[in-house]
Amino acid sequence: MSSIDDSEIQRRNRFLELFLTHQSRIFRFIVSVVPRWVEAEELFQQTSLTLWQQWDEYDPALDFTAWACGIAKNHLRNYVRKKGNQCIFLGDEFLEQFAALQIEQQSYFDDLQSALDRCLERLSPLRRRLVHRHYGEKETIQAIAAREGRTPNAIYKLMRNIRKSLFDCVTAAVNSG
Repeated sequence: MSSIDDSEIQRRNRFLELFLTHQSRIFRFIVSVVPRWVEAEELFQQTSLTLWQQWDEYDPALDFTAWACGIAKNHLRNYVRKKGNQCIFLGDEFLEQFAALQIEQQSYFDDLQSALDRCLERLSPLRRRLVHRHYGEKETIQAIAAREGRTPNAIYKLMRNIRKSLFDCVTAAVNSG
């Protein structure tokens, strides 16, 4: 049985630290290009595995997200090739430009996510629970209505009000920030 030395533990920990910090950005990049959630998740898994496999080649002087999105971009190219005419709009030039734009916009997306998190915390427990059930757990409005003892129409109206409230809150937070 072989033991892992301290440098290997540090190397693995550094990868995990960077990966966990940036995984939402990498997934956001992939899902913004790939139309189907299941396919985006599969591409994210492939990208994650490649990141680990190529970790020794990573230059710490480079931005981790840019490096990771570059690897994701290669997986996206393969995805486009497999899909053929179904992805005619996703040529290499588009992927290059889109990747550059996504990396440029990361801080803006991070600001939006932080604002949304703060705005969600301000919601009442009932409203937060409804948002979590519908968007987090993918529960239908009908199922939520049945569980809450309300009509689906009442839940639709409440969700519309919650979305408007969150939109206004996030907009105000980003514009003031």
